[in-house]
Amino acid sequence: MEVKIQMNTHSDNKIFTKKIVAKMVEEAERIKHHELTEIVKYPQYKEAFDYVHNNFPSANIKNKIVYLCDKEFLEELGYTEIVGFYNNVVDIIVILKNSEYYSISEDEAIVHELLHSVAADNKDEKFAYTESILYFLQKGRDREYIIKYMSPYLNKEIEQIKDTLVDKYKVILEKELKEAINKKINKIIPMSW
Repeated sequence: MEVKIQMNTHSDNKIFTKKIVAKMVEEAERIKHHELTEIVKYPQYKEAFDYVHNNFPSANIKNKIVYLCDKEFLEELGYTEIVGFYNNVVDIIVILKNSEYYSISEDEAIVHELLHSVAADNKDEKFAYTESILYFLQKGRDREYIIKYMSPYLNKEIEQIKDTLVDKYKVILEKELKEAINKKINKIIPMSW
């Protein structure tokens, strides 16, 4: 009998087998022990840890460990075009070293991923993005920077709104089409027949 484990990640909600979880554990160990991985513990990036801790004191943030990884190494593991991630199955936070490559600083990425680790449903991008806005403002980031930072989330939200509107519009069109067809049918075959 195969044991299945529920996991929430940024991307989606999945159920994983023991074999997949074992692979995640192995990957986490590779990340933790890679020669270029830097281990970040509080009080390193003190501002980032304090920000999340002050907003969620019961989350035990100051005991979290963050792993800063080399871009090439993360790509080798299959993580491309990311600044970081949190995996709740193995409880690991990974941040791309020199994340400025993606126009976000390491401390900002740390705040974002720490927020994922405290969220009840850690895949909730809305929570991680919106709860980090004040941190950006405290750092002196302007409106344009914050919009750029939030653009992956906002683009996803816009697509969902578009899909909803398309679905609603489709329902309206289908209803109007049915009404038009019924009117046409009623002209051809009167209801009184």
